[in-house]
Amino acid sequence: MFDAKELITYDITSSILMAEEEHENLKSSLRCYMDVEAKEFFIEISTKESMGTFSKSTLINIVHLAEENGAEVVYICLKKTIENKSTLSWNLPSNDPKIDAFLKNFMFLGFEKLSSEEQRRISKTKTHGLLKYTINGQEEQDDA
Repeated sequence: MFDAKELITYDITSSILMAEEEHENLKSSLRCYMDVEAKEFFIEISTKESMGTFSKSTLINIVHLAEENGAEVVYICLKKTIENKSTLSWNLPSNDPKIDAFLKNFMFLGFEKLSSEEQRRISKTKTHGLLKYTINGQEEQDDA
C-alpha cells in the first residue's frame, strides 16, 4: 500500500453539533490514505479513542469521500496493538468484547476479511488487521 506512487493522505477529525455550535474532538482523528492508482481507500484506526468516536455517520461520510475520489475499495485498518497487549486477532471472539462489537458492526455493513492473496499484496497487514468493502460491488462485476 505505502509503496504507491500517488498516495493522498487525509486527517479527519470528528466533530459534533451541540447547541448549534460545532465542537471538534481533537483527541481522536482518523488518518486515511487514498491510493489513486489502485483506487483503494484506507481508513486507519490506531487508538482506542479513534475507535470510540467512529460512528455510523463517520463511516458513511468517509465512504462517500472515498467514492467521490474514485475509490473502488475501502479498507478499515485497525492497528493490531491497539490494546497495548498482545496483537489483535481477527478471529472473533478476540480478548476484548469492545473490539469484537466494533468489528462485527463493520461486517454487518458488508465489510469482509481479506483473502490470503490480498493479505500478501497489502503491506499494511503486518501491523494492522484489515477489513474491506467493495463500493457498488464493482470488484464482483469485474471478475465476471
